[in-house]
Order: sequence, then structure tokens, then C-alpha cells
Amino acid sequence: MEKTLLICASLLLAASAQAGEAVVTGQELADHAKPLDVGRIRAWLAAGAEVEHTAPSTGSVRRWTQAADGTLLASSRSVSGKPVTASGTWSVRDNGSYCLTINWASRDENNCYQVFSMDGSAYLAPRQVAQNPEKRYGRIVVVGVPTPAHAAMRPGATSIVLVAAGAQDAVLAQAPAAAAEPAAPPPASSAQAPAAESQRVFLGSEEVRQRFVDHRTVHRRTQDGAQVAWDIRGNGMLYANNFTQNSKDSAAWTLSPDGGLCLKWRGNSNDGCFYTFRDGDHWARSASRSADAPIHSVIVELN
Repeated sequence: MEKTLLICASLLLAASAQAGEAVVTGQELADHAKPLDVGRIRAWLAAGAEVEHTAPSTGSVRRWTQAADGTLLASSRSVSGKPVTASGTWSVRDNGSYCLTINWASRDENNCYQVFSMDGSAYLAPRQVAQNPEKRYGRIVVVGVPTPAHAAMRPGATSIVLVAAGAQDAVLAQAPAAAAEPAAPPPASSAQAPAAESQRVFLGSEEVRQRFVDHRTVHRRTQDGAQVAWDIRGNGMLYANNFTQNSKDSAAWTLSPDGGLCLKWRGNSNDGCFYTFRDGDHWARSASRSADAPIHSVIVELN
């Protein structure tokens, strides 16, 4: 089987240049962007996600890492290189809003966004994005997670754009260069267009065997953001390495007739079957063969 690398963090920035436009206007988003459903958002913006954004007007950069307990640690640096750090929180609400609070030294940032996709990239925007049709916004890279964008996109970088209502200009004027590009709070309402329907294509047992047996996958669990490698051997054993928690385990595996990879763990009682599916350009697993089943994990590497 041809080895397939779904995503590699070390190549992320180089790949992002070929995804969507790095800078877009509010009018472009209003005309062409589509909202993502909450399931995809939670799978993508999960615990452990690392996000970096460069403001197109100032060149300042900020980055935050999302912890499993809902907290985050953010950093920002200006063109001069002066660093600023801050703590905060993150969450994804049931209506699909992605909410951030960051307690910068000069001010508190408290914003909720809706996640949209356009031209192979993903973007953060309020519903009223058309209120600022001429405003331009820079792209954000999310490290290590395949994009959930609707448009066809080769495996690679995930990008989002921060879009704010008109009050953003006033906030930017008050903020130091090291912590620029905050956004005004948009309403935490549902997206302006219907959420995209899932396009999951589940694998049958023979395809699972061909693609994954005697191969190694790395996936990111949606529940806690842990990054875990599964080495599925042809002798009926699976060896797991949890990089996030620095732990290892093993399980006996079998394939169910409908394509489920069924595991009986030695070191824990989380036995069960996992169904692998492809949705657009990313691979993922769920605990049932259903189009709306919660995503257990997103596969970020297959070799």
C-alpha cells in the first residue's frame, strides 16, 4: 500500500501557501464562505491544538495552545521581537461558536467566532462579516490537524482568518504592537447558512485491512487532544503509544464484517470497535458506523 502522509506539522507553513488566500476581505467571506458544523469544529479545534496568527497590517504574531481543561496559554511578539504572554480560556459551544478569552496585560480579549470555510481554508468570522466588506484579514495556521474545509484540499496546513466587526479598529489602536489583532465580540448565534452535511465514506473490513494492517497511524483524540500512535500488526496485536501522556498499551484486534476495528485492551477497559471513514480530505474514526456519530479521533499521519 502506498504510504500516505496526511499531515506533517514540520511542513505545515510551506503547505499553507497553496491552500486558500492568505489575506481575504470581509466581502469575500460574506459572498463565498460557508459555516462548518459543530462536530467538525470540535474535532479540529480540540484540546492540544496550537494556533498561530500573523496580522497583515502590523506583522505581529500571536500563538496559543489549548489545554484539555479549557485553558490556554498565549504569546505574542511584535516586529521588534518583544514577547508578551497571557493566559485565557477556550471553548466550542453547542451552536458552533468558538470562544476565546485572553487576559493580556493591557486589556482582556473576550470573543466568540463562527468557523467558515472558503477556497480550501477555514476562517473565523462573525455572522455580520459583510458589515466590513473592505477590511482585510491575515491567516492563522493550526498545527497538526487536517482542515475540515468543504472545498477540495490536498492534505496539509489548516488556516483560519480572524474577522471582527467594526469595533476592531478601536481595539487595535489601544493594544501594543506585541499583542495586536484582537477582535470585537460577535454574537454567539448560529451560522448564517445551514451547517454542512457530513460526507463520510466508511471503509469496509477488507479496505481497513489493506490500508491499516501492518501500518502505523497517528491520530489526535477529540476528547482530550492526546496524540496517539497505533501500530496495527498482522498477528492480531495493536501497540499504542500515547505521546501526550507518555504512556504505552497494547490490544488484541479483530475486524467486524461491517469494517469495525474491534479492540480488547490489556491495560484498560476501554474495549470497543472503531469505524474509519474519509470526510473530504481527512480521515477519522468514530465508535459507530453512522453519519452523525461523534468523532473519536482524527488521523494526522498514516505510513
